[in-house]
Order: sequence, then C-alpha cells, then structure tokens
Amino acid sequence: MLVDVVVRRRQGVKVDMSLALMIALVFGGNVASGEDRSPELVKLRTLLGTDPVTQAKSALARGDTRLLAVAGYTITVPGIDESSCSIPSGRIVVIPGTSDALLTEEHAQLNARAQVYAQRYNAEIQKRVGKQGCK
Repeated sequence: MLVDVVVRRRQGVKVDMSLALMIALVFGGNVASGEDRSPELVKLRTLLGTDPVTQAKSALARGDTRLLAVAGYTITVPGIDESSCSIPSGRIVVIPGTSDALLTEEHAQLNARAQVYAQRYNAEIQKRVGKQGCK
C-alpha cells in the first residue's frame, strides 16, 4: 500500500510521499548511488570484465559459433556488415543488459563498451569459422 501522506517542505512545496516511494521502487533505490544493480546489468558488468578473445575461443571449443549482438534502438551485430551478411537469428546472442533505455551514465558507458567487446568477440569467431552468411 502506498503512503498517502503529503509532507510540506520549506517554501511551501508539497511532496507526495506515495510518488517518492513509487520512484524509489521503480529505480530500485539506485537513483542516489547512480549504480543500477539489476540482474541484467550485473551480467553485463561481469561479461565486460572478461577478455572477448578468450571467451570466443572458449565458445568455439564448446562448438558455439554464435555471434554477439548489442540491443539498442535495433539489434546490431558489431563488426558485421549487415548489408552484405544475412545472419540467422539463431546464430546471434544479444548481450544481456544492453539497451536503448539507458537509465544512468554508467549504463551508457557499459553499452558503449559492449559494442567494442562484441566487435572483438565476433572478429575472433569469424577468424576461426569464416564469414558464414556473408557475400
């Protein structure tokens, strides 16, 4: 149940506590800290702490030749010329936590780093298996 108390602040400004509580709940209480602790961003931070070339080699050793994609306004596969390549959706893995709905400066930075990470990862995959689906 939301708090229905209206608090008067200095200079006569009213603050609806139910609205403040709702904002805190929506943003997970991370507005003040600037760090989003959502599971998706935790996964993104963890991935970006690894070496993309090493991860690509590990995936290939498991027989996984899928490419990494980054979510934004559209899904992009960094390092792949999508005008000359037709990559089936089953060959793409979208990096968790990437999005065009960026809530913090850190999230924007992580998204940019994910682009670079995916480009390096995809280059290693293509180096090993060739440019399947490209003209």
